[in-house]
Amino acid sequence: QRYVQLAPEEPNAHDSLGLGYQCAGRYAEAAQEYERALALKPDFEVSVIHLANTLYQTGRYAASLQKFQRYLEIAPAAAERGRGYSGIAVIQRSRGRINDAERAARQAFAYYNVSRGQLFVTYLAKGDLIAAEKLKQTLDRSGSRDRGARGNLRELAYFQGSFELKSGRGPEAIEKFKQALQHPTPIWNVDVYED
Repeated sequence: QRYVQLAPEEPNAHDSLGLGYQCAGRYAEAAQEYERALALKPDFEVSVIHLANTLYQTGRYAASLQKFQRYLEIAPAAAERGRGYSGIAVIQRSRGRINDAERAARQAFAYYNVSRGQLFVTYLAKGDLIAAEKLKQTLDRSGSRDRGARGNLRELAYFQGSFELKSGRGPEAIEKFKQALQHPTPIWNVDVYED
């Protein structure tokens, strides 16, 4: 809030405040701050994707999908385009549009192979355990690395738990999901794996 007071015309100030609100579960205020950032700089891709994530997290899938499509229009590099398509894959899967989700997940993977997790969970949604198993091996080896850091360990444990669940191993799935909840929430992600 102080950042916004000191620099009210700075889009990143509003985006940062929006992210704080989003993390606190104050989604309406988060969306307002992202919109303010975009009023100041309409092509500020960070606010576009943060707004898309917030809209998704509040169940506004159609509006979120529009923002992800806008993000793809202004994404500055392949990794960002991969992130945009990953978000679209999540939305389409949530809407039960598995074929659309698979198309988006394949595009995400083509742009940025770290996005293979979305293709993996789409295979699970389709019931294609053979294709999912092949990708699972690469996920397990990579540790779901993210920007050179240890990786998003919550996401990795969630993916592993999802595979166990679809494979009929409920107790193992529960253990993986418990592990997932021990790791920090990936606030930058469209899905924070809270469910």
